[in-house]
Amino acid sequence: MRITPRWILCSAILIHAIGLWIVGFGSRQTHLGNFLFMVLEFPHGEAVLLERWFVSAFLLTAVLAFVRPRWWTLVPIAGYILFEAWAGYFQGGYRFSELTLGAHALRWATPLAMIGLALPALSRTWQLAWTDWILRGAIATVFVVHGWECLQGYPLFADLIIGTSRNLLGIGIAEATAFRIMTVIGVLDLAVAAVILLRPHPSILLWAAFWGGLTALSRITSLGTGYYVEVLVRASHLLAPLAVLALRAESPAHRASALFPFGSRGPDMQLSTSTSSRPQPALTRSDESRSPASSGQTPTIVLVLIAICVSALSLGASVGPASAQETIRALQPSATPMHLWVHFESEPSRQAVVSWSTTIEGETSVLHLDTEPRDGQVGAYAREIPVTRTGKWTLLDEEAAAGMDAWYHHVSLTELEPATRYYITVETDGEALGEYWFKTAPADDRVVAVLMGGDSRVGNRRVESDNPRRMMNLRMAELLSEHPEIVGLAHTADYTNRAYWSQLYYWLNDHFETATTRDGRLLPIIPSRGNHDLDVGFEEKFWNPERQNDFYYATHVNSEVVLLALNTEISRGGDQRTWLEETLRELRPQSRWMGAFYHKPAYPAVRDFSSGEGTRRAWVSLFEEYGLDFAGAGHDHALKRTAPILRGAPDAEGIVYVGDGGLGVSSREVDPDRWYFQAGGMTKSIDNVHVLRFTHDVLEVRAWGRDGDLLDEFMIPHDRGERARHYQQVLQQAQDAQAVQDAGRNR
Repeated sequence: MRITPRWILCSAILIHAIGLWIVGFGSRQTHLGNFLFMVLEFPHGEAVLLERWFVSAFLLTAVLAFVRPRWWTLVPIAGYILFEAWAGYFQGGYRFSELTLGAHALRWATPLAMIGLALPALSRTWQLAWTDWILRGAIATVFVVHGWECLQGYPLFADLIIGTSRNLLGIGIAEATAFRIMTVIGVLDLAVAAVILLRPHPSILLWAAFWGGLTALSRITSLGTGYYVEVLVRASHLLAPLAVLALRAESPAHRASALFPFGSRGPDMQLSTSTSSRPQPALTRSDESRSPASSGQTPTIVLVLIAICVSALSLGASVGPASAQETIRALQPSATPMHLWVHFESEPSRQAVVSWSTTIEGETSVLHLDTEPRDGQVGAYAREIPVTRTGKWTLLDEEAAAGMDAWYHHVSLTELEPATRYYITVETDGEALGEYWFKTAPADDRVVAVLMGGDSRVGNRRVESDNPRRMMNLRMAELLSEHPEIVGLAHTADYTNRAYWSQLYYWLNDHFETATTRDGRLLPIIPSRGNHDLDVGFEEKFWNPERQNDFYYATHVNSEVVLLALNTEISRGGDQRTWLEETLRELRPQSRWMGAFYHKPAYPAVRDFSSGEGTRRAWVSLFEEYGLDFAGAGHDHALKRTAPILRGAPDAEGIVYVGDGGLGVSSREVDPDRWYFQAGGMTKSIDNVHVLRFTHDVLEVRAWGRDGDLLDEFMIPHDRGERARHYQQVLQQAQDAQAVQDAGRNR
């Protein structure tokens, strides 16, 4: 069989369709599926069903296009892939999401390029021109985008380099070295993009194909074979440059010029004058030259298709990332403080940051503080502390146009007394808020507890007074009242859909109004960062002068309990892993209890098992080596507790993982048949928050629902021998239950 440009391009489309079909029918989710679930707010099961219909239709159409390409099969293919890219750009949730249309250019441009070869109205010269220029433009765009991401230090690329080096070569590369390599790659990518546009020499096209294939395969070499689908959806990165080579090999005239590939005269504007009225095939198997249709057809079809493409791209670019229009509203200028919140990081017994917002900057902002209640009388408090940092919340253009100007005010407190109530009120330009209080963590070994949960973004119900987030906040306020030993909320991230002020405004409002107890106790936040927290507003919200890195740190809940906050949105295998290993080596021997919390789970309840591979490879081996007591995560919008896991299997010496985020976000349908649930764990699609209570002998883990119902209860003994016996009993009970079920099915 002769390999033609048509065959190469149709193969790329088909392989891409197979990849997306696997994504849709696995436990992953396409951008379309996530758009249906999180933006249009279909129930998760319905969103998954619709997504599977779409990916099946895409695959069927791709098969038809491969067998017999027609422009009317290729246009919906291009439209679907273009929408996938736009939906990712619109929703965000990953770094450089604003570049998604460019990063995916080869995916949606490949069927567009193929349309040129399938249009019967075009002469062979115009077919080659259409296909060549679209492919070259798309290849150059992808190289520019990825080159820019390299120069900007994209953490994912760093982990691909670090992981591949470790897995294939057995060499550990420092994160700084990976970033230096990425700088070289970025410069080369930009140079390759320029050459492909200006003078696409065959050697450069071969390099583009090689590099596109290699970078796609790096998902497997760094993260394992479970990431093969990431290679499939990038098939055009390898095949599109080869298609350009094949195009240029077909016609010597096609190689005559760099900028105008058909010689100095450009494409032949004269169509065939053949008087034959016999219909011509859209594209023969041999891809040989043929007589075009009448000249009158050419401008109409070409102009319509060009208009569709330009309109789609323009619309995608003009409809910016999701900004939650219902939350954008004018704020009246006022010095009255609002949105009072407290957050802890490394030393909650000694340090805290107290924050509030106003809708004018104000000339003077202060915090009044005392260890005795003063009923909000500003002159009666023992200390008056000037604001440490004031700044204007970063606004989207539409937020600024609506009049949402606001300022944040942060007061960094140090040298606090452990286990002490601090009564506070805040004041800007003489306007004060009422009295509230928070409590620092103890510095001794008394019983302490923390709330743990995440994913408090609530879709289009942000502005409703009874939205699920507010209901979960009320539940946490009640738990805080019932358990005064609670130090704070270890938030496993994803506070809002995007960290824009119009969404943060409502999150802060909800937290202040509904997570505060009836007697005015504030619930401090111990923050981690998730994939929906990448905008600058998150850093403005949790500003802390003591922070040494990008949101990973050890929190000393008391003298014997340490929680490790980790960040799944930066390099997991570089500096953060080095820090994790050093911290575990230093603190584990002196800590009675040690756990970790972060956003993306190692053992997910909903998403495909392979989605946790990056976390498992980077961190879980260290968790196991140093005997972590538990780990908590979010991201999957569900409740879960795994069986104890060691080296990727149920084991009485293993670690229990809990999660997976349910502070108001729409729940996803879980997969209870996974081995780490069947072997002694549990999972459920429901809002939830965990209470972790650390005593001398036992860690009590309880999950609570929105209505106050106890959803799960589990105990982790401190004594390792007792723990192993307890875990073995859990594993045995699960085996016995499974045996009973199997026997029932065999009757």
